[in-house]
Amino acid sequence: MRMLGLISFIALCGFSQAAPLQLMSAKEATPGAVTATVGVHVAGTPKPSEFLLRFDQTNAFQAREVKQASSSALETSVILCIDQSGSMGYGGVKQVQEALRSSVTKKLGDGRLNVALWAFDTDVTKLRGFSTNMEELSKIAGEIGIRAARDNKTKLYEAIELALAELRNYPKVGPKRLILVTDGKDDGSSITEQVVVNEANAQSVIIDAIGFGKISDQDANLLARLAKSTDGYFIRATSSDELSRELRKLLSLPPPRVFEVNFQYSASASSPKSSTAQLEFAAAGQPPALLNIQHPLSTPQPVPSERKESKQGEDKKFDLSILLWILIGLIAIVGVYLLGRGKKKEEVKHEITAVPELKPAPVDSEPSPEKRPRTMVAFMFPSPQKGQPAAYLEGITGKARGSQYRIEQKEIHIGAGDDNDLRVEDEFVSRKHATIRYDSGGLYLSDKGSRNGTFLNDAQLHLSAMALAPGDQIRLGKTVFRVKAPDDDGAPRHAPRHPEKAPGGETYVP
Repeated sequence: MRMLGLISFIALCGFSQAAPLQLMSAKEATPGAVTATVGVHVAGTPKPSEFLLRFDQTNAFQAREVKQASSSALETSVILCIDQSGSMGYGGVKQVQEALRSSVTKKLGDGRLNVALWAFDTDVTKLRGFSTNMEELSKIAGEIGIRAARDNKTKLYEAIELALAELRNYPKVGPKRLILVTDGKDDGSSITEQVVVNEANAQSVIIDAIGFGKISDQDANLLARLAKSTDGYFIRATSSDELSRELRKLLSLPPPRVFEVNFQYSASASSPKSSTAQLEFAAAGQPPALLNIQHPLSTPQPVPSERKESKQGEDKKFDLSILLWILIGLIAIVGVYLLGRGKKKEEVKHEITAVPELKPAPVDSEPSPEKRPRTMVAFMFPSPQKGQPAAYLEGITGKARGSQYRIEQKEIHIGAGDDNDLRVEDEFVSRKHATIRYDSGGLYLSDKGSRNGTFLNDAQLHLSAMALAPGDQIRLGKTVFRVKAPDDDGAPRHAPRHPEKAPGGETYVP
């Protein structure tokens, strides 16, 4: 308890170290001309030599110029994510409402602070989208707890992941933060703490955590780890007044100094764009900060390999010239020898020995090597046909829970729109979200540029399709499907029944 009190005191006094660098945007004006807009929390003006644009171990480019950006268009975007689960209690929710009303003032942020209000328990509810209207935010605070779910499951990690997806797609340029007010309990998420920490760091989003309510030492440690891993603040508040005071501090944090970092390199005209570029910042006296760049950038030309090939070509030319001079020397020696023999001619008889005919070896002389069967690493699904599905998608969370969808055609479109083969009723699912395609015995899942992403076994899909196997879990928004083979338990084995059409357009097995 004394240690937790010390952590809280340090956070309250503002000694928590902020992230040295925040990547706000990256754009490419022309191939190889990249500008990264960054927020810097260290003293002094950064130097170009402190920034590197990395593609791999051999391709890293130092910045050519660092200049201060105009902060007039800079806006801070914050999601306030409030725990309204049963463990917070009716009294705790009321205290959170009071704290929000008193902490949010009209002049907060001076018009450059966009705040969204979310609440979560077993579901995640958007009470208000991003807005600079603080009076409206104060009024909507009374809706916290009204739509609370009946069960006691709390999905803290899933709420964090959905909030990170919202911040990633929000177009405003500026710092992005997620402020949690919670008792730290999570007993219903299908993802882990490390997943959300990795995603927050990849997006350069800071997570601030305020522990409130009946919070245990274990849950307080969890919140402290979340904040520390993303360079945010961890605070424990024990009353409505204290919670209000700390919320006001977090919402009033000054923005970082913003700089534009310019890079220039020779881009490859034939290679596809790279989605693995990283920005490295190594300030004096600070450990290097490495941030992933979400925007695809032109792939640099393979200069090192070209130089290597050129050097190898020069070495080959040098070796050939040496061989040529040796050959000329041998010819000269042979010529001198022949001239010195005189002009006496002798008739030499050459006996030609017939080369014995090579007979093929007996067939049974040596057994041929045994051919090994090809190893199959992917699950082979049957070809989908009407009444003979290649697989089933079993809904295990969300409104699709308990339903089964038959994959009876070679391409299945999934999304919230009515024109999809599988329509998913979920506010976090895009109208055209994902596709499952059958090809040569395999089922392949791909994302269609959805807003909140498509996840296969907690790994987010990017540009390439991923092969499916029975038991895999597909997550879209808050909805999770499990892949089942046609002969899995619970699926019809012979002459399956004809599916019924649900009102929304989904196909379910009754």
